[in-house]
Amino acid sequence: DGSVQDTLELDRRIFGVPYREDIVQRVVRWSLARKRGEFVQHVKRRSEVSGGGRKSRPQKGSGRARAGSIRSPIFRGGGKAHGARPRSHKFDLPKKVRSLGLRVALSQRRREGAFFVVDDFKALESHKYKYFEAVSSQHPWGDNALFVDGEELSNNLMISIGNFQKRFSHSTFTRVHVHPIVRYKNLVMDRAGFEALQSRLLERLQ
Repeated sequence: DGSVQDTLELDRRIFGVPYREDIVQRVVRWSLARKRGEFVQHVKRRSEVSGGGRKSRPQKGSGRARAGSIRSPIFRGGGKAHGARPRSHKFDLPKKVRSLGLRVALSQRRREGAFFVVDDFKALESHKYKYFEAVSSQHPWGDNALFVDGEELSNNLMISIGNFQKRFSHSTFTRVHVHPIVRYKNLVMDRAGFEALQSRLLERLQ
């Protein structure tokens, strides 16, 4: 019903980290680059197109420019001078930086008053559009939030969020990262997900 049921202890090492815009930017760029994946387009260069084994015309006498091969990029049907090649946009980022970025994002949401913990997402009685909209309107996160569940996913929550693809998103504590946290205005976790994520981040600090 949106009322306060209990209080939780937040570790300052996780939820009391000063805001670092540079760290958040690095982690978001890393996340988007991994999501972008590999660039597979391949355009043939002059060494890969067919033809051009002999000199196309005599060096002198024709009055035209010198040409050694019809595979040159200046000719129609020749190779591409700077064509696209398969490559990956991924790059490495130290685990300590990624962990710090997650702690910075969580701390910022807590500092803004946009961090909420509920008892259990399984309390949702239905996955219907109007039901979920009514439930969200009764809570302080309103119409824009990222929901982070424990290991067991709530089917009603997943189906409901599918009806609000731009306003809500869903993740588990093992898969949550910085980009969706900063993308959505509010962060909502269930108790199991909160406790598991906090203990996991504390282990990385040791």
